[in-house]
Amino acid sequence: MKEMYRQEQYKLTLLKTAEHLKNVEKACKIFNVSRQYYYNVKKLYEQYGISGLREKERKDPEMPNKTPSEKEREILAYSIKNPTYGKERVSGQLSLKGVFITASGVASIWRRNKMSKRRERLQRFEETHLGEWGSMTKEQMDMLLSHSQELKEQHVISDYPGNLLCQDTLELGRLKGIGRMFVQVVIDTHGSYGFAKIFTSKTQVETADVLIDKVLPMYNSLGIPVNSILTDNGKEYCGVEGHFYEDLLASLNIEHRRTKVRSPKTNGFVERFNRTLLEEFFVIRMREKWFTSIEELQADLDAWLWYYNFERSHQGYRVRGRTPFQVLTDFSVRPKLLLG
Repeated sequence: MKEMYRQEQYKLTLLKTAEHLKNVEKACKIFNVSRQYYYNVKKLYEQYGISGLREKERKDPEMPNKTPSEKEREILAYSIKNPTYGKERVSGQLSLKGVFITASGVASIWRRNKMSKRRERLQRFEETHLGEWGSMTKEQMDMLLSHSQELKEQHVISDYPGNLLCQDTLELGRLKGIGRMFVQVVIDTHGSYGFAKIFTSKTQVETADVLIDKVLPMYNSLGIPVNSILTDNGKEYCGVEGHFYEDLLASLNIEHRRTKVRSPKTNGFVERFNRTLLEEFFVIRMREKWFTSIEELQADLDAWLWYYNFERSHQGYRVRGRTPFQVLTDFSVRPKLLLG
């Protein structure tokens, strides 16, 4: 609207200048326009008055293959609800709901609605929650997002579920009313089945607790043995004789593998899961809700983990659109598993 007003004033000033100078050619040189342009403007002004100088608002052409408006609104709503999802993720998840659109189609819709950048989608997400309590400041969210950018995925060799699990400690920082928070994260490198439990400290007790409470009961219920676990060289995972975590693995005949010294990114598979946790759960949920206890936050995390493991489509080269639970219970891998 502002641009249209400027164009209107520009044309009116051109006409007034020519009238004042009584010289059309000189006025056209001042405004760097042709005499034909001047006479076109003058004709419109004489016929329609000031309204004739207004630029007509151009509408985007209706393309024959353009996504229907109702479907586009559904895609936009889903993208705003899940602002950290990429175009492939949005396309894959919507296909599970019966809404079929390609990743390039999602990108086109984002582009038309100025949502191509993740930051733009996060801003739209925040606008829908204005006035609600949020436990994260903008600086905290920026910190989490910048941290997630540093986490890169690396491929590891894993032939069947339970062959190799990766474990890591993800530090979230401080939360008002709760204090420092650490997440013990475990993920199966074969099918990306993940576990996560929140603590207020990181010691050998917490690293063992997540295995005892969440990981081992799951694999035992499916009759899948855990062969090895990869961790970094932190004190919570290894140390002097009598280390609780190492003694637990040894007693269960689980091989404890460690990353190269000063090369934590050799545990890149779990770092990619950490990034997913940050982007898809913590950054989003902690903007939606005010948490007053770890138990409350853990309950929401457990609900998200159910979605991640049982409902969320994965695009990895091993998973190929299936959920982690489908890979975990794929009986076609059982012969390899038994041989292992």
